[in-house]
Amino acid sequence: MQQGPLNMQVSGYGELRSKYTRFLTANHQAQVEQVVLRPGARVTKDDIILRLSNPSLEQQLNRARLALARQRANFEALKLAQQSEQLTAQGNLTLLKSELAGAKLRAQAV
Repeated sequence: MQQGPLNMQVSGYGELRSKYTRFLTANHQAQVEQVVLRPGARVTKDDIILRLSNPSLEQQLNRARLALARQRANFEALKLAQQSEQLTAQGNLTLLKSELAGAKLRAQAV
């Protein structure tokens, strides 16, 4: 008897199964739009397995984006109106100062 490597090859039919089973869950109802990774593929923590779609959630997202855009536009409009009022007030103040200086000069001349 000799000691050494033993090379053997065995063929057979069967099905391999994972030792662990994980169920995929989602927070909302959705339809499977695309299967990115098939059963048996190696996955890591951040891999996308399925792409789901939910038209009502997409519609809510679009409404929220539109509302945000409206609010931003309103904010910009208010900011511009405030700047305009500030410039008008500064112009009026400058006019009043010049009128005061003119009145003081007239008062000194008399």
